Amino acid sequence: MSRPKNEPGLPTWRGDALRLRRLAAGWTTGTLAERVGVSKSTIARWESGIHAPTSEDVARLAAALDVAITVFAKEPRVV
Repeated sequence: MSRPKNEPGLPTWRGDALRLRRLAAGWTTGTLAERVGVSKSTIARWESGIHAPTSEDVARLAAALDVAITVFAKEPRVV
């Protein structure tokens, strides 16, 4: 199940980073979905920022794409 984006206490999700990494790997949403164990529509919602993945999903995404999990988090802004 996805969590709403910007859940308090968790880093802000970067769906654009997921999309860029997926495209760089030459994968469709279906390919990534199969590797992570979710549906294509779930990948699409994560990439668009409608929803953000759970921490377990982020770990599976990072492993599938061979990147650090921090790739998918926005840097905090100091105000």
